[in-house]
Amino acid sequence: MCNEFDDDRRGQCYGNSASRYLDTDTNLIPRAAQLCTMAASVGAGELCYQELLFDSVYDFGLDSPHFNALCAALPAPWSARCFAGEGATTVIHP
Repeated sequence: MCNEFDDDRRGQCYGNSASRYLDTDTNLIPRAAQLCTMAASVGAGELCYQELLFDSVYDFGLDSPHFNALCAALPAPWSARCFAGEGATTVIHP
């Protein structure tokens, strides 16, 4: 469904969808990460992963168990950026 959007909206669609997984159930953290992997395969990964960086801190708080689970689920270099707390300074959808 997200692939039907133009380049800018495609990344936002994937990111918003991944974020909804996190809002729905923290057990869906792996699915949120997988969705961003799918987004990356169609050139929309940057915005999707940025959304998850933001959510890592906004939804879970730095160094909480869910924060750590989300960061661990992300591929490099996003995982390292997440663990470094970049979500606290990530601006999404300016």
